[in-house]
Amino acid sequence: MTDTPHINPAYDKEMTKMAFLLHSMEEALRQQMQDSKEAFVNMDSQRAKAVRHKDTALNQMKAQSVEQSIAILARYQPMAEDLRKVVSSFKTAIEYERIGDYLKNFASSVTNFAKHDESLMVFPLIVQMMDAVQQQFGDFLISCADDDIPAAIAVWQRDNDIDDLFKMLIHDALKNHKQGDGNAHSLVQAVLVANNLERIGDRVKNLVEIFYYQKTGKTLESEYE
Repeated sequence: MTDTPHINPAYDKEMTKMAFLLHSMEEALRQQMQDSKEAFVNMDSQRAKAVRHKDTALNQMKAQSVEQSIAILARYQPMAEDLRKVVSSFKTAIEYERIGDYLKNFASSVTNFAKHDESLMVFPLIVQMMDAVQQQFGDFLISCADDDIPAAIAVWQRDNDIDDLFKMLIHDALKNHKQGDGNAHSLVQAVLVANNLERIGDRVKNLVEIFYYQKTGKTLESEYE
């Protein structure tokens, strides 16, 4: 994300620290998404365990980001676009941490599947959802880096595709269960996994709304009702 140097060099320095923290969270989430998917595809309980443990580092980065935001607000009392930028950074860190929580839950479900050696007909659809979520998050980051508002809006609108996949998975899981595919426990686990992915999609949608407000001072929903 490109920014014009501020009149106060100290403010710029503090915002650079904030940008570094957010970038670190982004890279951590990229890796967590990839590790979660590979753990699921291979039913690798050790890799899933590592995903859960790495969530602690993400929580710590979120805490540092929140502290940094509060410190900037207290020291510099920014106004207008500067204020929106600080508040947006604060909100973005919180959304990143929540995505990490959903990935942690996803990994816990993988461990349960692996423990019971379970395999369902809807598993390929779960992988498809994961691919869609990874693409959504990656495209969001690119749109922010390029200050590309139309591209970010396109990411926001694509969330419906993930919602549709989630609905399809629920339908297929119930249909397949009636045909003898899996037990009640595995059915619930599959729906929980898919729900966590759907919620990640919602969080990315929130991130686009935060980015849009930072850049325009307007709410995205009011512009595209």
